[in-house]
Amino acid sequence: MSSRSYHDLLSPFMVAGVCAAGLFLFAYAYTQLVFPAVEAADPDRFEEHVAAALVAGDLGRALDIARHAAHSRSLDPATHAVYAELLLENNDVEGAAAQVAEALRIRKGAAPGYRKTRAPFYCARARLLQGQLKLRREDWLGALADFELARPFARLSNAEFATYHSALYTTYTRFGMWGRALEFDKPSVESLAALADDDLLQLARACEGQRNWDLAEGACRALIARDHGVPEARCILGKAYAATGRPAESLTALSEA
Repeated sequence: MSSRSYHDLLSPFMVAGVCAAGLFLFAYAYTQLVFPAVEAADPDRFEEHVAAALVAGDLGRALDIARHAAHSRSLDPATHAVYAELLLENNDVEGAAAQVAEALRIRKGAAPGYRKTRAPFYCARARLLQGQLKLRREDWLGALADFELARPFARLSNAEFATYHSALYTTYTRFGMWGRALEFDKPSVESLAALADDDLLQLARACEGQRNWDLAEGACRALIARDHGVPEARCILGKAYAATGRPAESLTALSEA
């Protein structure tokens, strides 16, 4: 076989091999590099991808994904709220405040019944963020207002809002709103001695309403120990004793009320 005939026979195999190698490299690059980037940029699943980036410890990537989502879905307040959370985590307070303002500026109308959408005219997460930013400026009343505005459309005690629970608890206890505060945390028995009389009584009332008899007992005993003779505290203490199976002590406390 001549040299030319050999090369003529080999050429198709070489071309096929090069094409196969090119196809393999393309498939590898697409699945490993291009597709993940396209997938992460999908604004409809941005929260999922942000969470994955944070689990991987890549705050920069999470910021990029959230930034893209906020740009692509500029009329969805949730995209701005998530982006603001990440900016705040990155210590960009000014940027976070701008995104919160954008989220609260959006007014969404009610969508058709067949579409699953967020509540119109509202974004609880943005309100929580704005309240937290106000706490940084020690604007306690402003923070309280934002936290209250966040309540109607979200169950704030849920785990998804856990990062805000400390701020919520601190704010509500500052205003003596113990019924609200106990949704997010509770004081230790040791800390009760540091509370003012009014706080102890409000705490006891809140615990009575929530049937938290152990904490109610602690609050009442702390108040009675100050020898202020608050009849209501003795009454709640009597109920706590009765609810926890101590009838004799209950009768004593109620008779002293």
